[in-house]
Amino acid sequence: GYLRQLSAKWDAALSLPKAAPAMVLTAALLYSVTASLDKVGIEAAHYSLSAYFLGQRVLTGVVGLVYLLTCSRGALRHVARDSLLLFSISLVEQASVVVYLLAIENLLVSYVVAIKRVNVLLSTVSGCILFKVRSAVVLSCLQSLG
Repeated sequence: GYLRQLSAKWDAALSLPKAAPAMVLTAALLYSVTASLDKVGIEAAHYSLSAYFLGQRVLTGVVGLVYLLTCSRGALRHVARDSLLLFSISLVEQASVVVYLLAIENLLVSYVVAIKRVNVLLSTVSGCILFKVRSAVVLSCLQSLG
């Protein structure tokens, strides 16, 4: 129903060629906001990093599962087929989140925003190398410089 319609509109908007600059600016805005929200979340969890991490991952997992079940049932076959690869990628991603949360617990939010921006730049460079995608380099460099 509603989730499928929203997903179709989202996919259509992202497929437009002019959507890339808006996505880069949106990413920069969200990175700035989420760093502050993560700091608030860690403090609200009474400095229990593991409680905040667990809550964040469970909520993300539930939202992702609901999306897969309602909008993209075909993706479940891919998840089952490539489960070992996805599990390996997930472990690396979880390690990066733990290090990020440790950084945000011990540093000022402005430093963490800089870390996230460098992450975007490094992800873009690695994407260019691994997937031969060259179009996003200039936009991610501009976003990182901002």
